Amino acid sequence: MKLSVLIEALSAENIEEIHIKDKSQNICQVCNLSLTSVAFTKNIIYVVTAPVLLEVGEGCLEAPSIFILLGNLNDFIDMQKPENYIIYQSDAPGEVFTALLSKLNLESRILEAELAISRALFDCTSIKDLLDVAASILGNPILLQDFTTRLLVHSANEVMAADDEILNSVFRMGYVTSELFQKYDYANVLEQIKNTPQTFLLKSPKKRERLICRLIVNRRYFGWFLTVAYNHPFKDSDIEIMNFLCGALQLFLEKENILPNTTRSENLLQELIQDAKYSEAEFKKRAEGFSWMLHDHYYIIAISDKTGKAESRMMMSYRNHLSLIFPEAIILEVNRKLILFFDTKEVGICLNALEAFLEKYDLLAVCSNQFHKITDFAYILNQLLMVIGLEKSLHFNKSLIHYQDYIMYCAIKKIGREGHIQYFCMPELLEVFRYDHKYGTSFAYSKRIALELASVTAAAQKLGIHRNTMEYRLRKFNDLSGISNYTADIVERLLFTYKILDLYPEILEEKDIL
Repeated sequence: MKLSVLIEALSAENIEEIHIKDKSQNICQVCNLSLTSVAFTKNIIYVVTAPVLLEVGEGCLEAPSIFILLGNLNDFIDMQKPENYIIYQSDAPGEVFTALLSKLNLESRILEAELAISRALFDCTSIKDLLDVAASILGNPILLQDFTTRLLVHSANEVMAADDEILNSVFRMGYVTSELFQKYDYANVLEQIKNTPQTFLLKSPKKRERLICRLIVNRRYFGWFLTVAYNHPFKDSDIEIMNFLCGALQLFLEKENILPNTTRSENLLQELIQDAKYSEAEFKKRAEGFSWMLHDHYYIIAISDKTGKAESRMMMSYRNHLSLIFPEAIILEVNRKLILFFDTKEVGICLNALEAFLEKYDLLAVCSNQFHKITDFAYILNQLLMVIGLEKSLHFNKSLIHYQDYIMYCAIKKIGREGHIQYFCMPELLEVFRYDHKYGTSFAYSKRIALELASVTAAAQKLGIHRNTMEYRLRKFNDLSGISNYTADIVERLLFTYKILDLYPEILEEKDIL
């Protein structure tokens, strides 16, 4: 280690004189000078009193070693001194030797740890591997958590300490529960972590000591990692090793691009998406622990690039833009789709502002109905994503659509997954479609427009034909299908079949539909 670092173990006010030719040299050993000492090589420090130096005599005067001369200037004023020396005022050679040796061992441990962590940074394929290496150096387990307290990774040294409620909660539940937030004043602990740039010691009579270090990844607060005094008490060099490990972890996280660019509320919603099991009361209580108060008036808007090929970074740029337009929204990115969550009684104003954004960037958005149970978040989100998936079949002509308008299609998709969806179709309608395909007519399509608009005149106007032509097409449809009495049940079955064919047009290629 550097000489300048080693002499930090000495009290500066007791150093009376320094005479060293090469102050940049590295020191590899500390020894007590004795009458039997004969080999004085470079990179060694000798601790010596005036009487011993006098006895050794000329043997050490021209040596490249460094000598710590214990005493004061008067003790050495009439004595020949070595070429490299420090006069240090002390009458306790044992204490000086111990202080220097401890400092040397301390710095050696730090250097060895830095080399091991540096090698691991390049050799390890996962953060867990890196944590395992660091935990073996520290001799205590290491945990990585995001800023919601959620446990992301831990070293192989798993901790299940019965006398530490926080650790039990983290390993059992995966996070610190809201009850423990209050019991341990955890909100203040989180602020302390966020605002402390270096590793610090957290002591409490209620739980084991921790060394905690925050992580800043891609210039954003990510969370922290910590080691727990579980196997043995902390050593003096542990803080320095933790600080070095911090840099390695930040590099690894940025390299792997696994930073969950999220707020606390976003992470909680991610837990719902990942099928975390909460009751309504449990989730609200956990949210309250992060000062997130829920008001039971929820909307979700899912946004997708219409091509489905937008890169994640592009969607993130849209996200940044939308966060400026809707600062009240919680915005997530899920599989290259943006998810906006609103807790408001009325979302209409937001939709008006959103529509212009969607059209500008050629995006598609699906808005949910209002719902009142936060634990339904994942289910409703999946329904919206299902509607987005219908774009390839339905070719939406609007940028903003409402889930309620496509509930029937979602139901058809679920039925279709079981197979044999063709048996839900009206054979009479299929026959008209096949006739149209064979002769180039459009009787089936004309009937659909008439049913959906519930007006012959309006249907004729939409198709751009005369009313008489429209009436002829409807009569022809009746003749081909054999349907003459349009009860409510018949109309519903016809419309249901039209929707099935929107999603499964290949049904028309099958000949033997019952």
